[in-house]
Amino acid sequence: MPELDQVTSAGAREDLPLLRDAAREAGAIAMRYFGNNPQVWMKGGTSPVSEADHAADAY
Repeated sequence: MPELDQVTSAGAREDLPLLRDAAREAGAIAMRYFGNNPQVWMKGGTSPVSEADHAADAY
């Protein structure tokens, strides 16, 4: 039976293209809001979250 680290490493390598593409698309979605004064709310009272955050998260 392979060591847990080997299994985890192999799974991470297999998932890397999917994760990379998802991160790039989420970044592109968020950048559409850059410089456009997106709406911002406070979560937890002290932490801002914007409509760009919501849009990227929904992706």
